Amino acid sequence: MSEKLELHYRLAEISNQNLKKAEELKEEMINEISTSDLLSATLKAHMYIERELNLLLEYFFPNTQSLIKLKFASKLKLVYELKILDKELFDVINKLNDIRNEFAHELHSSKSNDIYKRLSDSLSKTINKYHKIEVKMKEMLYGNLSEENKYKILLAQIWIQVVIFCSTKERRKMMFGEKLISEVKTDVDKIESD
Repeated sequence: MSEKLELHYRLAEISNQNLKKAEELKEEMINEISTSDLLSATLKAHMYIERELNLLLEYFFPNTQSLIKLKFASKLKLVYELKILDKELFDVINKLNDIRNEFAHELHSSKSNDIYKRLSDSLSKTINKYHKIEVKMKEMLYGNLSEENKYKILLAQIWIQVVIFCSTKERRKMMFGEKLISEVKTDVDKIESD
């Protein structure tokens, strides 16, 4: 029992170190997208999120470079279906991928004027709460924000939530392993009882 507690403590320390590293990248990412047009901001946020998905895949499936070569939607679906990524992040990242694909296929997307609403409608309560707080704080400093600026804030917020989620990948791997052990035990018990 104390061994397991020690492991949880060590995993918490690793998560904290991962978050500190992410804090350094946060400012870089926010600066990049804040001065970009909608297309560039969307593509950059998408690329930042894909980097996190790649890190998750490499962590859970070492020496499997073929997974990194998958298309974004396939990577996203894989980590979601394996229960590595939760539904609230899956939904919003999936919507962002839809928006990115629209941009990729239409240079001047006619739907670009409602992308903020479409993306914000896909938010879970938790991410939406953090986003509203962030927007309120920015509006207190700078006055009313345009839909474009709110969209860019939302892109950064989604990426930050993904980074926070991924910073606990070691603990998630342990939980994933415990789940697999439980499933194998259930299968063995079922076989033995038949």
